[in-house]
Amino acid sequence: MRVTARPVFVILAPLVAVAGLAVLAPAPAYADGDSCDYTDPRTPVDQRPGASLPLADLEIEAVHDLLEQRGQAPGAGAVVAVLDSGISRGIGVRLRGELSQPELKDWRGTAMAGVIAGPDAEQREVGFAPAAELVDVPVYDTLQPGDDNEIGLTPDVVAAGLTYLADNHGTLQTDIAVVPMPVSRTDAMDAAIERLDEQDVIVVAGSGDRPSQEGDPLYADYGGLDEDSDGPPSDEDAADDAWPTGYDNSNVVAVAAAAPDGAASDDVVLRNSEIDLAAPTSGLVGYGLNGSSCVVPGAGAGVGTMPGSGFAAAEVAGVLALMETAYDGETAEQLIARLYATATGTSSVTPNNLLTGHGIIQPLEALTRPLKPRPDGELVTSEMRDRDNVPVAVPEPEPDPLASTRDNAAWWGLLGGGALLVAMVLRPLLARRHVTDRRNV
Repeated sequence: MRVTARPVFVILAPLVAVAGLAVLAPAPAYADGDSCDYTDPRTPVDQRPGASLPLADLEIEAVHDLLEQRGQAPGAGAVVAVLDSGISRGIGVRLRGELSQPELKDWRGTAMAGVIAGPDAEQREVGFAPAAELVDVPVYDTLQPGDDNEIGLTPDVVAAGLTYLADNHGTLQTDIAVVPMPVSRTDAMDAAIERLDEQDVIVVAGSGDRPSQEGDPLYADYGGLDEDSDGPPSDEDAADDAWPTGYDNSNVVAVAAAAPDGAASDDVVLRNSEIDLAAPTSGLVGYGLNGSSCVVPGAGAGVGTMPGSGFAAAEVAGVLALMETAYDGETAEQLIARLYATATGTSSVTPNNLLTGHGIIQPLEALTRPLKPRPDGELVTSEMRDRDNVPVAVPEPEPDPLASTRDNAAWWGLLGGGALLVAMVLRPLLARRHVTDRRNV
């Protein structure tokens, strides 16, 4: 089977609004050549970044060790589709299908692939699930307006990309689909999401980043925050503007970015009532178009080196790939239930946190806590177990026709025994009285 690098769904409309898209800036913590948006020749080894900080924050090395002790390669058996700008063939990720390689114009899809499943670089881990296979689903050429042949991100191409996965599920066997940047809702997207749900495919969606400049999409509704502002309005909720994040669907996981300490920032995260999880993104390392490991640039308004929700979604997709390895055969709902139940916040079905949802993901606990979710994702809590284990009611005894006779006999026996006892007690007294009466005669 041959999957073309630019399926028909890419050749569509020019750039339109994409909910929450932020302008990315290079990370100042490393040399220019270390930023993933740097596309010059391969960066010398001594100038490349160190370990990816979120791997340490989320104890991914311990997860890898745990799986390897079981004889399982991290991410083995998982297939993750990346709906972004395309994946470079020079970074060593495992790609499903025979794919041709066009000239890539944007670094994001390659960096995303490196975060999910990039191989180790210079003895340092880069990807969350390096043994996972990726499906390249390029849905735009570049996000910057330019020549007429440069295709931007539109709702139609995202919906078409999801439809492509649904149409080819029998061949690709996709387990997880990553949609890093949200767009507007369409009927075609509704239909694709429903089909992927039926096929047990988990859709991991970035919740959207706050626009920082007037030219950014949705700036009028969600931008304009600066040091002098009081923050976003208390009733802000981007759920209706960010899709597929906005779906109230069991197989759609909406992800936001968070700081290393687990704090969410209004500077980068759009408040969204459909956010399910958050992941720390500061110091995230992926791969660049030049084939070198690189640090993912920051996003948002004034948050420096913190990448946005799209890369947080890539991290969650990598964690889900690890869980596909560990819990082979479980349904999408079961895997998602494990993530929600072990996150740092509440395991409630409606977490009511518009910045982090259920909380920060905890991959090691998701793979080690002895949970037993049902195929529909419902967790069997202690209360549920108590209800399930109520003893069977004892059947009513059959009528006993001799019960009345036995009851009467028992009462007569008690009365007779009581009279005999009284007689025995009174006999000595009566005998002494009789002797006394004879002496007095």
